[in-house]
Amino acid sequence: MAEKVVSLKDKLRAKTVGAKKEFRQEEVLFNGETFIVKQPNVAQRAYILSKSKIQSAMGKDDPDKVDIGELMVWATIHCTYTPDNEKVFDESDYESLISQPAGGFVDVFGGTATRLMNVDSEETAKNSEATPNDNFSTK
Repeated sequence: MAEKVVSLKDKLRAKTVGAKKEFRQEEVLFNGETFIVKQPNVAQRAYILSKSKIQSAMGKDDPDKVDIGELMVWATIHCTYTPDNEKVFDESDYESLISQPAGGFVDVFGGTATRLMNVDSEETAKNSEATPNDNFSTK
């Protein structure tokens, strides 16, 4: 019997879209309790980044600029869970989270999430502008 030849395309597809999805996660200890920060999927990451864009003077998102404070907040909202897989924050928590002190828990959870999203917050900050809502100096 002839051996079936598998194309390079089929090999790649089997190892990517045909493989089990494995998302990374990290435990974060906060106030004596353990929480889980989960890696978002591609669609979730796109949503988080779109919510974090700086608007130009014309009122349109600037595709090259991200507000680091917004990024930390939206990443915290969408990536923080309890060990029982319960989402901790939702979008109704935005105002409370955006007004937290810089360097506090939002940066701990958000920084962990951006690492898992493969978004380097220091590199993002270099490409950002300070905004009235920004809790960080980006200079």
